[in-house]
Amino acid sequence: MNALNKKVIAGLLLVALTACGTSEDSAASFVESGKELLAEGKTEKARLEFKNAIQVDPRQAAPYYQLALIDEKDQKWRGMFANLTTVEQLDPNHHEAIIKLGQIYLLSNNFEVASEKANKVIGADNSNILAWVLRASIFMKQEQFDAAMSDINQALSLDAENIEALSVKTLILNLQGQAKQALAVIDQALELEPEQLPLTMIKISILEQQKNYSEMESIYRALQLKYNDASWVVISLAKLFNSQGRYDDAKQVLTAFVADNGDDLQAKLLLVSLIETKSSAEAIQLLDGYIEAQPDNFDLRFSRIRLYLDGNNIDPAIAELELVAEMDIDGSYARRSNVMLANFEFQQGEFDEANTRLSLVLSAEPEDEAALLLKARIELINKDIDAAVTDLRIVLRNNPDSDQAFVLLAQAYMNSGSSELADDNFRQALAANPSNVTAALSVANSMMQARDLNRTEEVLTNALKGSGDKEALLRALAQVKIMKKDWLGTESIVESLRIDKKDTALTYFLSGQISQGQAYYENAIEEYSAALEMRPDLTRALQGLAFSYLQLGQKEQLVSYLTAFLDKNPTQLSGYGVLSNVYMQNKEWENAVATIEQGLNQTSKWIGGYSALASIYFSQENTEQAIASYQRGLDENNGNIALTLQMASAYERSMQFSKAKTLYEEVLVKDENIEPAINNLASLLTDKFPSEDNLKAASILVERFKNSTEPYYLDTYAWTQLLLGNLSKSQPVLERVVSLSPNVAVFNYHLGALYLEQDNKIAAESYLTTAKDLAEKQGDSIMAKDIAELLSSL
Repeated sequence: MNALNKKVIAGLLLVALTACGTSEDSAASFVESGKELLAEGKTEKARLEFKNAIQVDPRQAAPYYQLALIDEKDQKWRGMFANLTTVEQLDPNHHEAIIKLGQIYLLSNNFEVASEKANKVIGADNSNILAWVLRASIFMKQEQFDAAMSDINQALSLDAENIEALSVKTLILNLQGQAKQALAVIDQALELEPEQLPLTMIKISILEQQKNYSEMESIYRALQLKYNDASWVVISLAKLFNSQGRYDDAKQVLTAFVADNGDDLQAKLLLVSLIETKSSAEAIQLLDGYIEAQPDNFDLRFSRIRLYLDGNNIDPAIAELELVAEMDIDGSYARRSNVMLANFEFQQGEFDEANTRLSLVLSAEPEDEAALLLKARIELINKDIDAAVTDLRIVLRNNPDSDQAFVLLAQAYMNSGSSELADDNFRQALAANPSNVTAALSVANSMMQARDLNRTEEVLTNALKGSGDKEALLRALAQVKIMKKDWLGTESIVESLRIDKKDTALTYFLSGQISQGQAYYENAIEEYSAALEMRPDLTRALQGLAFSYLQLGQKEQLVSYLTAFLDKNPTQLSGYGVLSNVYMQNKEWENAVATIEQGLNQTSKWIGGYSALASIYFSQENTEQAIASYQRGLDENNGNIALTLQMASAYERSMQFSKAKTLYEEVLVKDENIEPAINNLASLLTDKFPSEDNLKAASILVERFKNSTEPYYLDTYAWTQLLLGNLSKSQPVLERVVSLSPNVAVFNYHLGALYLEQDNKIAAESYLTTAKDLAEKQGDSIMAKDIAELLSSL
């Protein structure tokens, strides 16, 4: 028999003998093999062995624990958590796994579950040092320092030289303000384990808090000798120097390191950023040399692009982007370049060109986040709401924390009239990034309207901690403080908004509001006048000035001011509106109309002018002329939706329900998501055009309102359900509506009608009586009559 056949037979015998063993033994052998491979640094082969062990016997905890250790090393926390959870299920006494699970819960601030894990191990084995350390860490995070110190001392009583326990004790002492004692403990740990780098980093963090920069420098110098090719040491040292204003030392240490480690990109980029603080031209020159040596390094090229853009050198930035797009062809850097180039085209209003570039990017990578976000912006401008929502949903599916996507989605819903969905997405954007200015301002505005001033102030203050448009945030915060009558707080914001200690239109305006809030109306007029001299378009300053004049009883002076203001600023349409309101208060109807017509002569597309004109005619009970004013506006503004809704409402007021219904339907043909049109059309279908088909149509329309927070939308949904006979759906919603707005006649009327339908006559009479009283007070004689008829049937 030849040697080859002998080997084959031997192999077959080995397989046969192995097959005679138990699956538990086979799994154990795979685990041991995996551990050996791990020790050799062969992680992927080890992972395969542990998975083999699981296939042989999925009831064994050991391979899952080893996989968790690999996940921990690779920082794959989800996989680690899943594997550790499996370990605990298979072996409830696997204390190492349970402690690691507790550490994960601690990192996610789930203190309750983390404590359960620590207590479970301590209860089973009170000599387990790591369990005591874990529980001490939990107490420390909860700022229960006495309990934390008690547990850590218990751990050290078991092993006075345990590094984990000494580290946590150091942190506890430092948090208690005992820095000297903390340094003594960490030095003790370093004597035991001088090579433990995390201990050194803990010491550096304490020294930094104490501003002991000289000792920090000594430690970094020592680390530099030990890790002479580690960029993080040099970078940390350079940042330390720079924080002390030692620019030359920071530059020298980075320059020397880059000279010896020419391939270290991070050090190069930091050196460029450092030099940029002194000379942008020198930084670009340095980058030019780096790029000449490494022409295919796109990170260096993008650093140069950033420098160009920071210096507002757009043309060379665009040229560099086009070059990268050519060099990388279908790579990620080409996609990034094309998105940036598309953004430049977008800013220039070249939407078709931008879309062409984005199509190139998305054909290579259909879910490129930056490309989808820019594409959605263009779609919003083009009123293609559905396409924008689809693209943004893709972004959020891949990146649930994209505050930009949430903001754009909110804007999409605002454009479609879905204000509640818009508010919800603004709030999600703020949760993802508290510094998002757009989201913060929107959420703050909603809270201000609800008079939730403390939370509004908190939102704006948190947003100010980040970067962004601080002026807009400060302006909003000033409004909150004015509403809270916090005049000193408002003045401090005004001071921070002054540029070089000089007033701006904004600071004059805010000062005017402070004076107005304290009833110093003459001062307010002076401040508002100064603001309008600098910024004639500051409408709120004009409104505040008018209010202040009227509070002083100086109507003639106000009319004189506004007339002069409009002579000087004839295109400021808000001035015509304010002057017209003054005439209306005096019932000088002809002057009021003439003033608005003067503004419309400036621009025939002034939508607010047509609304104001209609209001004047309504005040004279001239509904026909009011509707004619809306029609003029619609003719000039291509069927503007806002004017269409106002005209439909005017038709309802004049009992022309068919015309109102037609207009609401026309609005929904243009955009099916306009919620006021949906609500009003459904109400007409149920109350003015009742039929089985119309009830079904109304039911379909208002289905979106069943979880609304707007009482009128909820009421329409519930009333429709009641008319359809779905009392169980209607009752809880109507009860909620009345609890939200107890003083609205129609809400009480509908709830009373529901109770009457349920034969609950006592409750029905109570709510119907309230509804009748409210309707009479509000001058709604038709509703009062309908309610009286219901009451008479009781």
